[in-house]
Amino acid sequence: LQAVHTELADQTDPQATALVSWKNSDETLGLLAAAIYQKREIRRDGVEVLGYFDADPGPAVVDAPTHIGSALFEQERIRTGGNVAVQWRPSDDLEFNLTGLYTKFDADNVNASYIAWGVRAIGNGGTLTNTTIQGNTAVAGTISSLNGGTEDFGVVYDAIQRFAETNTANIDLLTTWDFADDWSASFRVGYTKAEGDTSAQPFVELGAAGTFSYDLRGNTPQVAVPRVIAGAT
Repeated sequence: LQAVHTELADQTDPQATALVSWKNSDETLGLLAAAIYQKREIRRDGVEVLGYFDADPGPAVVDAPTHIGSALFEQERIRTGGNVAVQWRPSDDLEFNLTGLYTKFDADNVNASYIAWGVRAIGNGGTLTNTTIQGNTAVAGTISSLNGGTEDFGVVYDAIQRFAETNTANIDLLTTWDFADDWSASFRVGYTKAEGDTSAQPFVELGAAGTFSYDLRGNTPQVAVPRVIAGAT
């Protein structure tokens, strides 16, 4: 038995494994079996710039960030599985080894992002002001959606939940025959199957008009959203 503590997720999760083996008194038949259960709570926080676009309506090129997102990713991982091996030696020159494996991995997760939507705000009539230009890039500035940040969209919140799992199974039979001195033959047959699926992905996205200031000059992009107009279209 083990436990793992993840500071960012503030969770302590278990892991358990078990192993058993057996053989008969003649040592011609043996069995080995193992099982595992593992749970992990994962959290990842990040700030990301998702590309650039030309924000200058004239002939000059001034690149501004299309989206600056504050992202939160949370996932619950549950892994269960087991494997078994059976070894049978009916005679000194013949041996059978049968092995099997099955694992299931559940990986449900939620990914949520609050995004400063520069490309939408400026593309639909908004403004880019108070800029700091380095090269052809506006590394800092203030972006407002249409009509001074009161109409259309300047910020957006989206969240997606995924119900995901994978399943893997394998069975294998190895036969070894020592049919003469210094001569042997091996025969192997097996089957493997693996499936992965995201069964559902419910999604929500909410947008609002607004004004935000940004600064990309530090180690982490900085965004301040002093005003959001809820319900704007």
